[in-house]
Amino acid sequence: MKNANLSFKGQIPFNEEFGDIYFNTDKPLLESEFVFASALDEIWQSKDSFIVAETGFGAGLNFFTLCKKFKTSSKNLHFVSIEKSPIKKEDLLKIYENLGIFKAYAKKLVSLYPPLISGIHRINFAPNITLDLCYGEADQILPELDFAADIWFL
Repeated sequence: MKNANLSFKGQIPFNEEFGDIYFNTDKPLLESEFVFASALDEIWQSKDSFIVAETGFGAGLNFFTLCKKFKTSSKNLHFVSIEKSPIKKEDLLKIYENLGIFKAYAKKLVSLYPPLISGIHRINFAPNITLDLCYGEADQILPELDFAADIWFL
């Protein structure tokens, strides 16, 4: 298990191993909200609890976007994310500083961020928000998990 090997193209984090950026706009939270948070809108009224799963936690922007949606709600979020190469805490701090995003969320995530040990790390992020941050290969982690996602972010 190893951390992501990042460099920065301006303020955009770039994964050297995969030769790809983590997000591609100057307003990635708006991009995440448009693409992912809107996916819940179709089923929002019909459920009180949601399980959202994704492959590739990255900097956690999709998670933060959903935290914003659930912050003032009595509904529950269980967010399951599988990450092969977690970003180092110091790189996360740089990403969050550059984006000026959700400082309270960013600070809390960094303080609870699990060590670089493969497996499932449960984080009780808020009374109604649980994050299962799963470190490892998706094909090895998925058989260990028992859930039915309402929505998958791929």
